[in-house]
Amino acid sequence: MMSELTPRQSIFVKEYLVDLNGTAAAIRAGYSQKTARQMASQNLAKLNISHAIQEGFRKRQERLDIDQDWVIGRLKDNHDKATQAVALLDKHGEPTGTYTFQGSVANRSLELIGRHLGMFQEKLKVGDPMPEESDDFPDERPQPKDPKLRLPLDQLKKAATWIESVCYELNFPVPVELVAWCRGEGWEEMGH
Repeated sequence: MMSELTPRQSIFVKEYLVDLNGTAAAIRAGYSQKTARQMASQNLAKLNISHAIQEGFRKRQERLDIDQDWVIGRLKDNHDKATQAVALLDKHGEPTGTYTFQGSVANRSLELIGRHLGMFQEKLKVGDPMPEESDDFPDERPQPKDPKLRLPLDQLKKAATWIESVCYELNFPVPVELVAWCRGEGWEEMGH
């Protein structure tokens, strides 16, 4: 049997569901600002709190009558509206003969639908072994000072692709700074 939530834990769950920010939820639940981050981490790791959060998501989804079909339907509607050609008018309100559409909106809708359906699989997948290590290091990038950190740029780029694919597959946010670093961005600022 799962243990009941304390009053403070109940408030934490309610506040977490507002913005999915654990630290902010902990502060709003009455934890001190000094320890809020740590308390949020501890609370989110507790099984009874995790279940309460999932139940909160389920109830919200039920209450709003939102499911995957609803979301996909709205994305499809966005795509359809964005691809409708709209006549451009001159300053007198007359058609110019030129038409426009919202390509970026249409593409983003397609991307989200395709990602949901698993259509954009990277070549490297979760569970794929990393490529063999090599002592080669490309000349166009400075080498890290510590020889243990020297990896070929192509291997780092493959690691970046692998990290992104794992994040997409698990629906986690992509660690943009780490991926950029793996692609060789910002090495000079780090003294490498």
